[in-house]
This record gives sequence, structure tokens and C-alpha cells, in this order.
Amino acid sequence: MLLEDVITKYVDGHRGHVEKRYNQRKRGKRAKPVGDYIHNVSLQELRDQQEEFITEGLGTDRKAHVRNIRSIILGKIETLKEEWRANKEVIVNGGLKQL
Repeated sequence: MLLEDVITKYVDGHRGHVEKRYNQRKRGKRAKPVGDYIHNVSLQELRDQQEEFITEGLGTDRKAHVRNIRSIILGKIETLKEEWRANKEVIVNGGLKQL
């Protein structure tokens, strides 16, 4: 019985924490009212806000993609440098030469 109470408290606390984070993340993403009434939102406003949200998401996706590609390229450059440092042989005029 005691174990069941502990588990239910933990699950309820976790659920509340998740809902709190979800609501914080949602803040500012809702449609903003137009005119004198709170519930009055124009269709064009909704479309504009959706367009802004989509372009903002695309911008962050592009930045993440560029960072990912850059890290891959830097990793390959490092492996080439390590290989070059270990080999110390260079082709000069068609023949191998020690550095």
C-alpha cells in the first residue's frame, strides 16, 4: 500500500511537471486578438502567424543542418591531418620522399 502511494505521487508529480513545461513552451504561439474583443481574431492574422512560425522553424532547421555538416567536415579534416602526421611521406615529382 505504501509503495503504491509513493508511485502514484511520483507519477502525478511527473505528469504535472510535463504539463507545466508543455504550457510554457506553448506560450506566445497562440493567435493574438484583433479589435475590441478578446476572441476576435482575423483569418489573415492566423495565416501570418502560421507563416512566421513555419519560417522560424525552417531557419533553425537550416542552422542545425549546417552545424551538423560542419562538424562532419571538421572531423574528416582532423582524420586527414592525423593520417598525414603519421605517414610523413610525400609524393614529389612522382616519387616518395620522407619529410
